[in-house]
Amino acid sequence: MKLSDVLFGAILCISAPVRGEWTVGQGVYTPSGLVLGSAASKLPSVSVYRGIPYAQPPIGELRFAAPLPFSGNTHLPFSDSPSIDGTKFGASCPVSSYFAGKPVTKGKGLSAAGLATLAQLTKGNNDTSEDCLTLNVWTKPQTGEEKKAVVIWVHGKGYTTGSSSDPVYDGQFIVNEQDIILVTFNYRMNIFGFPGSYLNTRNIGLLDQRLAVEWVRDNIAGFGGDPARITLIGDSAGAGLVDLYSFAYVDDPIISSMGLLSGTTSLSGWDPDSLPKAERDWNSVTCDICRMGTETDFAKVIACMRNKTTAEITAAIPITTNPYGSKSFFPNNDGKTVFSDYYELARTGKFIKVPLLIGNTDDETAYHRIMADVFAPSYGYGQTNYDNERRNYYTCPASERARHTADLGVPTWRYGYFGDFKDARLTTAAHGRAYHGSDVLLIFGTELVPGVKQDADELKLAKYARGAVAAFARNPKTGLKTYGWPQYNPKAKSLVQLGKDNKVGTFAVTPAAFDTGCLY
Repeated sequence: MKLSDVLFGAILCISAPVRGEWTVGQGVYTPSGLVLGSAASKLPSVSVYRGIPYAQPPIGELRFAAPLPFSGNTHLPFSDSPSIDGTKFGASCPVSSYFAGKPVTKGKGLSAAGLATLAQLTKGNNDTSEDCLTLNVWTKPQTGEEKKAVVIWVHGKGYTTGSSSDPVYDGQFIVNEQDIILVTFNYRMNIFGFPGSYLNTRNIGLLDQRLAVEWVRDNIAGFGGDPARITLIGDSAGAGLVDLYSFAYVDDPIISSMGLLSGTTSLSGWDPDSLPKAERDWNSVTCDICRMGTETDFAKVIACMRNKTTAEITAAIPITTNPYGSKSFFPNNDGKTVFSDYYELARTGKFIKVPLLIGNTDDETAYHRIMADVFAPSYGYGQTNYDNERRNYYTCPASERARHTADLGVPTWRYGYFGDFKDARLTTAAHGRAYHGSDVLLIFGTELVPGVKQDADELKLAKYARGAVAAFARNPKTGLKTYGWPQYNPKAKSLVQLGKDNKVGTFAVTPAAFDTGCLY
């Protein structure tokens, strides 16, 4: 063992927080360096550490490569190592066009929340960089448990865009109220995270997620966390990544529980790309910007792709006519981390068997329908197709995933979210239904439109929802049971109607009252 290793271990012990002796934003030693934090913007007793590198910058020879742990300055004594400014978020990873076309808002009845959502989708790439593999920690060690349960949250937005710095994922409210630690992180997306060539490392975004989880396991004690209680939760595409994780790392899970919100599961219609499709999309880009076909030696192709600018590569990503925008470069079947037979794997229990929290909103595709009408009103997708999409891609796969998990005796918790609050509606319609991602807004207590007053019932329900997530994280096996939630059973009243009529409570029904069978 090297002396530096001994010193590092000693310093971690010294820096491990003791309840009551914590100073907000104090420095925490990690392999990334001494991280200096700050007080949260609205709740100054919460410490936040932003932009902590967990991997080496994936640039140069590391573009389109598996992530490597951040090396920091391990050759220097910690007293001489530069500190990390944890007061600012790191850059977001490069994004591709999520929605195609030029938005037309006139006559669409968008509310202030709808316009804010639209602005998020069209904000561009100004804050992005390929040097983006960083994570953020919200913590409050001076009160509550000395070793706190940890939630790692995986952001969504279709594997093509999104960021851990999105204001939606501001962890200060749930950390202040619920005595847990929240971690968010960036992962590579689109062609940078899921390149299609069978000659290259694929599903890199999933490998990024794994390295972030390992970093949390190895370092969260210094922030007051319990590495034995790590819950991995994602929303939308983030839920998809969490579910992929559960099948990829069965032999070394690290996590103690998992959550899929607005759940895109591995059993859904959002199937992993087949190798031929992934290869076609990759070849389309390399042919466009490198003028190299499939007959070209791959070493020359990858060398060319590593010498192109980020802008050149993102501009070459194919955009489909689908109003959802770029559907290229999703997770693809490599037979190592992503597979083609998830129904069989789920049926035979070949996934990480830890407690599962899984939920959907009342009308998942309302979000897609409203935004598609702004971007591509002539596309003519039709309400029937949206209804089938909601059924095939969300409610049915989530219920199947819950059933397979519960059948193996693994504690499972399922909800539908019904909240309909005026400040969060995307249109000015008198009544809307809970749409894709609106449960995430509720749990974090964040506003789509800063300064717009939230409904009193919404605030009560949000606090209740945060309490439910925290109860699950602290004790995944029984925490929600003691919180009043029934454990999932397809034949009993066990699906919680969260926010039914905007009220606080469980309001459990039999799953069949909400779930519907798949059409495929």
